[in-house]
Amino acid sequence: MAMEIIDLSREIFHRTPTHPSHPPVIISVWNDHDEKVTAGSTTVSSKALSISISDHSGTHVDAPIHFDDRPGAATIDQVPLENFYTSAICLDLSHVPLKHAITVAEMEEALAKSGQEILPKDTVLIYMATNKRLFGSPRYVHDFPGLALESVHWLADKGIGMFGVVQVLRSLESGNYTIEEIDAMTGPVLGRPKSATFRTMDIAGIDVLAHVARNLAEGLTGDQAREFALPPIV
Repeated sequence: MAMEIIDLSREIFHRTPTHPSHPPVIISVWNDHDEKVTAGSTTVSSKALSISISDHSGTHVDAPIHFDDRPGAATIDQVPLENFYTSAICLDLSHVPLKHAITVAEMEEALAKSGQEILPKDTVLIYMATNKRLFGSPRYVHDFPGLALESVHWLADKGIGMFGVVQVLRSLESGNYTIEEIDAMTGPVLGRPKSATFRTMDIAGIDVLAHVARNLAEGLTGDQAREFALPPIV
């Protein structure tokens, strides 16, 4: 049976919407077919574009080094490629109201309608029609639906990872940043909720974080397992 690979990357175009704290996407013509070069009896031309882009433009993954200030923290090219090619399911929650906190009952109903199950290490996509309803509007960055607390626990119990959180905990352990400083850097300035990192962990529960991270560390091997190993402060 052939495997179908679905590219979920968003289109990158000139002035693709980005968070205000990140540089804009700039695409311009470097040279065009208006410029002709003649060599003997042959005339040729070519077109090339110049692209200036942030590593946080469009569809992207935050590398460990984005939050981890320790020497040797992995850059995005050092993250195992297999982490980005997984089995996946999509839960359709496009009908929920904007700014709505999605409940466990709504998650379970969407899962049942999909006819699938969530397995450990699966990629779970939650379709909320944010682009269709908000793209191009200033409300795009803050009026989207989100998950209620119990829904966070529901996903965590099914093996959803908290990779980025583990890296942030290591930054705290290093002593270079305080809790307040980390929350200041990982909240609205990155286009994320005001609860940022530690207030979100407080809501979801440190026990949930520890449980999920330890399960992932035990189920993985090599560098992947080490990335999920919790620091002693937890």
